[in-house]
Amino acid sequence: MASLMDNIPVRIPYATMSKLNRIRAWARRNNATVVVSRYATDAYEGRVLIATPWNEGRIVTDRKIAEVKTIIES
Repeated sequence: MASLMDNIPVRIPYATMSKLNRIRAWARRNNATVVVSRYATDAYEGRVLIATPWNEGRIVTDRKIAEVKTIIES
């Protein structure tokens, strides 16, 4: 049985501190978690875990995924 709240991971292949701050701000507003590791000076990689509560539709979740991918790719 699936839990009432699953997390959808979105990969962050490369982010500077500036981009990471934008991703973290987005995550705070959208109940998501950011997990990153630093592999060089001002270079981070990791993932964003987007929470999907049972009372939130798939369209809302897809919108959140598209928003965070836009931030990551910019």
